[in-house]
Amino acid sequence: MEILFILHIRYKLIMKKILIISVFFLLMNSAICNAFPFFIFQTSSKHSDYIIEDATPKDDAFHGINNKYCLEWWYFDVVFNENHGIHIGLMVNSFMSWGFVREMINIYNNTNVEEKETRFRPLNQYEISEEVPEILHNYEKLMEFDYDEYISSGNWNYTLTLEMEKIKVDLKFIGKSKPFKYETEGEGWTVAQPKAEVEGIITINGEELIIDGTGYHDHNWNFSVETGIKGKGWYWGKLASQNYSLTWSKIEKTRFADDTISEKIGILSITNKDYIKIDSKNITFAEYDYEYHDGRFIPTKFKLHAIQDNLEINVSFTAVSIQRIGLKILPLHYWRYFISITGNIKLGENIDYFEDDIQIMECMKFLNNIGWGY
Repeated sequence: MEILFILHIRYKLIMKKILIISVFFLLMNSAICNAFPFFIFQTSSKHSDYIIEDATPKDDAFHGINNKYCLEWWYFDVVFNENHGIHIGLMVNSFMSWGFVREMINIYNNTNVEEKETRFRPLNQYEISEEVPEILHNYEKLMEFDYDEYISSGNWNYTLTLEMEKIKVDLKFIGKSKPFKYETEGEGWTVAQPKAEVEGIITINGEELIIDGTGYHDHNWNFSVETGIKGKGWYWGKLASQNYSLTWSKIEKTRFADDTISEKIGILSITNKDYIKIDSKNITFAEYDYEYHDGRFIPTKFKLHAIQDNLEINVSFTAVSIQRIGLKILPLHYWRYFISITGNIKLGENIDYFEDDIQIMECMKFLNNIGWGY
């Protein structure tokens, strides 16, 4: 009887997951149709290194809705007072003319969640520019790009103004690094602010807190079910020091990934100067010391090494805290890490050191890479 009971429970879990997958794919049926040629033709094993280009304000603007269910989001974060942080996200979920916007604010105290709020509102209540990075809700600006400053000086500055029930945010992100973009055959990623100075005020349950920290802002678009077909998931993060900011990613590809998708990405931004693209063959990334978090085994320690011309990077980072973001029943799994970084970035004779610096990274896993068991 005990064996039958276990088999019954296992059967229910499998059926639940089959149901979730079926609903997910039905919601994205147009994307699946678009994916069929992808299954047939795009199984090349050839490798070509990724291409990084300078970004323009239009690259950080809305890329519009299309005939498949897509996600597009603007991500901001800031670390201040050594181990405190803020994440702000504006995500558009769209399918043809229908959609909604998800606004997210997470406040971290000593790397742990102190307060968080999420709000969903219909897409037709928003004005989202396709020319410049600007988002309004009922004529109130939530995200504003200082276009006049950009024209006069080339600087990329943003103002974020969001007010929810428990949290109010009024922050200015002042860009300190040159923006860049990376586009694959299907998706796009603009890193508008590899490094930013952040100042302003947040209000938590009526109490004001003055913010003065180091921030980051990027923008992803055209993420759909095809993204999950082409990739099992990714690790992503950035390392900001006094003179540099390293934006990095490791993408776990499937055999259906096209040649524009690189498994390893590394862009070293030099503060107030240019950036250096590190070829994927020159990057080594390792993850280890797996622990069980929220139903999955995920790594808690990482090493990143890169060497190219007169540049050498040697850093290790260890998880200080890990937060699962979103529901476990969804066919994607996302964790936000606060990590402690040690090591250095050496460019020529200049060296920036990391000594237990606290920064933020993420781990994303799609359903095709996480197995059936809880």
